[in-house]
Amino acid sequence: LNCIKFWIFAIFCSSFPVTYTVGQGTIIIIPEELIFSDAFPGRISSHSLKVFSTFKEEMHVLRISSLFGDRKVFLEMANPKNTPIIKTKALSDLGRVHVIPSVNCTDDCY
Repeated sequence: LNCIKFWIFAIFCSSFPVTYTVGQGTIIIIPEELIFSDAFPGRISSHSLKVFSTFKEEMHVLRISSLFGDRKVFLEMANPKNTPIIKTKALSDLGRVHVIPSVNCTDDCY
């Protein structure tokens, strides 16, 4: 891990040190693409979301969200009571991705 230190200065505030570390590795989604070919209004389509990590340390997932805050897509965590953990050098099951095409529909979806 590379440890980086720097200071933040603000005009009306006192300065304070910041330290963070950066690890080397990759997170790979298995499969690489989630294709919801059976998605249409009135149906909920789902896929399992699994990742493989090459990082040396486990990672706790704080949040997974869709780009642009799309309400049609959401993740149901594998264990809602516990924060998901991406294990090192292992396949981790984070939960199921659900697509609900009818979320933004009016009466004229077709």
